[in-house]
Amino acid sequence: MQKLPFLSAFCKTAGTFILAVLLACCCLMHTGRVWAADAALLQIKADSSGAYVNPQVSYFVDDSDKLSAAQVVKSAVFTPTEGRTGLGLLRHATWLRLDVRRQADTPSEWWFEYLPYSVHEVQMFEVHGDQIVAHPATGEGHPHSTRPFSYRQYLWPVDLPAGETVTLLWRIESFNTHGIPMRVWQFQHWSEQTIKETLGVGLCFGIMAGLALYNILLWARLRDRLYVLYSCQIISYLIFAFDLHGYLSQFLLPESIHMLVGRSQALTNLYGAFVCAFAAQLLDTPKITRWWMPLMRGLIALYVFAVVAALTGFAAVSGAILQLAPMVWIPVLFGVGLYRSWQGYEPARLYILGYAPLLAGLITLLAFGEGATSGTTWVQSIYLVAGAWEAIMFSQALASRIVGMSRERTAALEAVAEEKAKRLAEALEHERFLERRVAERTAELGIEITEHKRTSEQLRESQLKLEYMAFHDALTGLPNRRLFDDRLHKMVEQSVRSGQGFALALLDLDHFKEVNDMLGHDAGDRMIIEAGLRMQSCVRGGDTVARIGGDEFALLLTAPVAPADLDQICRRLLQAFLGPVELQGTNVRCGVSIGVAGFPQDGGDTTTLYRAADQALYRAKSEGRHRACHYQAA
Repeated sequence: MQKLPFLSAFCKTAGTFILAVLLACCCLMHTGRVWAADAALLQIKADSSGAYVNPQVSYFVDDSDKLSAAQVVKSAVFTPTEGRTGLGLLRHATWLRLDVRRQADTPSEWWFEYLPYSVHEVQMFEVHGDQIVAHPATGEGHPHSTRPFSYRQYLWPVDLPAGETVTLLWRIESFNTHGIPMRVWQFQHWSEQTIKETLGVGLCFGIMAGLALYNILLWARLRDRLYVLYSCQIISYLIFAFDLHGYLSQFLLPESIHMLVGRSQALTNLYGAFVCAFAAQLLDTPKITRWWMPLMRGLIALYVFAVVAALTGFAAVSGAILQLAPMVWIPVLFGVGLYRSWQGYEPARLYILGYAPLLAGLITLLAFGEGATSGTTWVQSIYLVAGAWEAIMFSQALASRIVGMSRERTAALEAVAEEKAKRLAEALEHERFLERRVAERTAELGIEITEHKRTSEQLRESQLKLEYMAFHDALTGLPNRRLFDDRLHKMVEQSVRSGQGFALALLDLDHFKEVNDMLGHDAGDRMIIEAGLRMQSCVRGGDTVARIGGDEFALLLTAPVAPADLDQICRRLLQAFLGPVELQGTNVRCGVSIGVAGFPQDGGDTTTLYRAADQALYRAKSEGRHRACHYQAA
């Protein structure tokens, strides 16, 4: 609720300020319309020095870009400018015409000043009756030495015979909007006015350059890149304005700057890129950074592309970006600025106060280029004054940011210190409580650990017992069918890899059913146990003996196993079962039938191998029992 009074006052202030800016722009545009008049003869009088002559200027657009001055004079149809000082963006050469007559009581030499912001080429022609005098072509596409007078803009001396009408023509080519403000001067008056204008311009340039340098020094000390972005924005604007006023070609690179075609658009777009970069860092906040930063980076990339396009000859592309991009970032920037101001972020308020006049100046500049406002010296310089104001307010915004960060840091340190003291007291009290609880818990854990060890040992024993029961026969302790099948599969895989064969033997106790029926199940179980022990005594250490059914056993004779070894094992088994088994005081004899199959000759997989051994077992039983038979293919 504490923000509401500020919000109300701020909204009133911002609304009043924006309304004032709009009214000022409207007034400027209206001022331009006051000049409207039909193109007519310019009468040079004694008090004409310093007057704008646009009400008497007419223009003609040469769609072919090839007409000569003589052809234009002969056949071109000129349209009155109606006092406008801008014709907008024209893609073809434009001719300006001014008919001049000097009164007899005025000096004969007059100076005509042409004040465009950017013109690629301009050439003046004097038409005296049938005679056409051509002045050298000049402009940004030519060295500065081609200027009719060594001056940042264009100034032509013309001798006007008294009472005679002289037609003046200018052929203009421009990549930007055609600004055509023109004045007529006596040289002395022009010199005095130029000195005043230069002092004002120099003051604005000095403010911007000084603040840019100051913030570079701050960056060197603070290492905050926002100061670099500020300086880059101000310097880019300074260079843009320096070039726009003609000082770049007059003082810095008079004989070579003309070779850099498209530099005006390139500098303007470069300034746009730094505007977005500076605003992105200054106004960023976690609540908007998800869309704010990608938008600003996209605009920066677009402006960089426009700079490259301008310098490589694609003036139309660069100009389109220059006109369309502000339609995106200007409302977004001001919306975010107002939002951050509402949050109480002081740098955002200063940013808006600094940028609103500059925006008004740039709008006025665009309006001048489109002919929507007059091209007076004040109108042409308002953006420069606004640029100096921008530099001052943005520097204040950075200073406010540092002060705010310092306050936040101090408040954070105080809060941390207070919280630390509170936490320390709580920690001491908690420490004593923990010591008691640790002692209690240590005793409890000792009991729990002992109990856990006992439980773990019981679980481990139970697990081992369950595993043993899952894979072994409960009566004999021999591997059961599950474990035997697993070992058989592994033996097949191993034999395939090594190339060594092995043997599978299936065994059946002879006449076991009669023993079971006559003496009972207990005697039958004793017979099974004794059979398992005798089988184990007859095989090798690496072989497997398993009980796979009631009186059915299986032997896995591991590789390598030679036929002689296999026969010897079978003989030992048959010999072992010749002896009687004492059951309930009775000696009982029980033979064994054996069916043998070899891998891989008798079967290439477990199923086929089982089938072959089973067939061999069947043959052993059918041939009289108590014998060993090897599988024989049919």
